[in-house]
Amino acid sequence: MKVFISWSGSGGVSWKVARVLHTYLPSIMDGVETLISDKDIMAGTAWRSELLDMMKEAEFCIVCLERQSLRSPWIAFEVGFVANSLAESSICPYLIGLSPRNIERHPLSKYQAKQADKEGTWDLILALERKQHGPNALREQRLRERFELYWEHQLTKEFAGLLTGGAEAEQPTSPAPQKRVEPEQPSPPTEPGPQRLIVPPTEPEAEPKPAPPFRLSLFNTSFYPRKGHVTHDWQSIFDATGIPPEEVVVRDEKGHELPAQVDYFEHSDPTQAALVFSLLNEIIPVPEDYSAPSSYVTIERGVPRQWPNQPQLKIEEPGGRARRVRLSNDRLEILLELKPKPWDDKDKEWYAGAATTVLLDGKEILDAFNWLDMPDIEKRCMQLDRLQLLYPNGDEIWHEHFDLIRNWYQLISTSSGPVRSIVTIASQLFNYNYTGLPNQREQWSKCRLYRVISLYKGANYITEELKVYGTHGVGLISSGVVPLDFNTRYFSYMDMGLDPSINMYQKWFTISTAWAPYQGYGFATSADLPEMKVENPDPKFKSGDKNEHKTFLWKLRRRKEEATCLHLFTRDTPKELESEVRRAWHEVIDRPLAAKIKL
Repeated sequence: MKVFISWSGSGGVSWKVARVLHTYLPSIMDGVETLISDKDIMAGTAWRSELLDMMKEAEFCIVCLERQSLRSPWIAFEVGFVANSLAESSICPYLIGLSPRNIERHPLSKYQAKQADKEGTWDLILALERKQHGPNALREQRLRERFELYWEHQLTKEFAGLLTGGAEAEQPTSPAPQKRVEPEQPSPPTEPGPQRLIVPPTEPEAEPKPAPPFRLSLFNTSFYPRKGHVTHDWQSIFDATGIPPEEVVVRDEKGHELPAQVDYFEHSDPTQAALVFSLLNEIIPVPEDYSAPSSYVTIERGVPRQWPNQPQLKIEEPGGRARRVRLSNDRLEILLELKPKPWDDKDKEWYAGAATTVLLDGKEILDAFNWLDMPDIEKRCMQLDRLQLLYPNGDEIWHEHFDLIRNWYQLISTSSGPVRSIVTIASQLFNYNYTGLPNQREQWSKCRLYRVISLYKGANYITEELKVYGTHGVGLISSGVVPLDFNTRYFSYMDMGLDPSINMYQKWFTISTAWAPYQGYGFATSADLPEMKVENPDPKFKSGDKNEHKTFLWKLRRRKEEATCLHLFTRDTPKELESEVRRAWHEVIDRPLAAKIKL
């Protein structure tokens, strides 16, 4: 059985205790392999991969917790990662100089903690034994005898040496770790006193003081008062406040609580997270130079309000593998396909990454004749069929395109709360020849497309962020994961009738039926739209019954690092749809509400 040991604070008590457990648990228990990381997290992507593999393989997790590591974001990250695959009974906080009372308001309080003393350590070993073999009185008696032997002759000496600092105590033989860079560095350990700190405190500890309110300034650079959604990176707020994500409370300047949540875009990187909240009242416009704020919000620790009618997210997993993701709010429902092969038709493999169902107020929006019981099984939108990467020599020279229309997508992360439901998906890895410099030999690298898709409460639109990350070979730039320049192309198959109304602009366009009941689709982006065509790239459609009025393609011109897109669905007239998409582009993409930390 593989046991992952989590710790925080290089060279501190929790690391040393983790090393002792790493050394002696396999000796005390048969069939136990301990996994622990003591390398610098900035050493490169190989280390990150190694750590993620460790956590994925773990069947049990021990969290070495001391006072300095209570606010460590890396403890929260590691436990959050393994919690996706382990039951609560398989995660055990190991309290060093702490009592259960000290973690009552900590996210780890829901797990069965053990204290770092003799009986607590035995309880931990017993939990591991029962996890591995189930209850067995004879085995447990023999294990207890072995534990007593190790505790008397080895563990007592190791723990005493760690926590009393006696020169005569045997020092751990493992080398000190390289510095582990964390988002928040714990304070250096103080000089140990003469008492055995591994024993739980005999006197009640004072409750930790609540974090003081933290303020964000808000800026509305539109030309009119407005409300809406605000996003700010989470790491900087956490570093300043130490508030756990599940205890964040956001209030406006009048003290009214606002819907808020913290979203992790990729579980393998805890720094890729955002706080998002909704303003319920309009704020005034201010100059574009952010010289004066429109308003402010305070962020404090507490019990968030349970808001009604929250957006929902459901993963459909036939056979235990994510196949579809369903996003819904009180107006819109989107069914997003992840795999290229439909469930009931092996000959048609072009659905991956597409929304195959879009219900607005309970009725299909992609097929104008669906309400006549004449559904079109090919309908879909939001599908990317082509990806191109730029050569690195500075010229406008592009690689041949990668075909995405039969590409499968991996589910990276999901999140849902009172503001929005959000899902991150990534394409399969592509090999590309990273050449283009004079006299440069061929070098091969890998890249993948990331799509972060969000549905907000009450919205009739989906937002999407497109990013391409790749690894570069030695000789061009240092190895590592970097954002790449890219072109891509959207494809849709929407039945808007024989004569759809199309309006095309540089940053957005609309497609709709010309008669009631009106059905319309609008697209807006931060990238450029160099062209739009009414055609189909898939050869399966190139037959005599090809319907050009159903198929639409549009390219996104190169965008450094990422492109933000918006997909809007409505039953308004073409003119009303055009006005709605223009406003959505302005408020969501061109001039979104902004927040900055108030110093």
